[in-house]
Amino acid sequence: MGKFLPLLIRFVDGRLITEAELALAGQWPNKEADVYREAARLLVAAREGTCTPDIAFIAFEKAARQARV
Repeated sequence: MGKFLPLLIRFVDGRLITEAELALAGQWPNKEADVYREAARLLVAAREGTCTPDIAFIAFEKAARQARV
C-alpha cells in the first residue's frame, strides 16, 4: 500500500478536520471501543503536530479493521 498524506479540510469558520476524522465522526459500529478512541485521539494529535500522520493512520487502520469497516 502506498503512503498518502491525509487530506486536511479547512472550513470557512477556520475549523480543520482530516478525512479520517470525518470517517470516525460518521457511522461507526462502536465508538466506545478503545481502538476507536485511541485513533480519534491520535488523529487530533497529528493535526495539532504532536503526533506523526503515520502513527495516526496506523491507529485509524487498526480501528477500521477491528470494526470491519
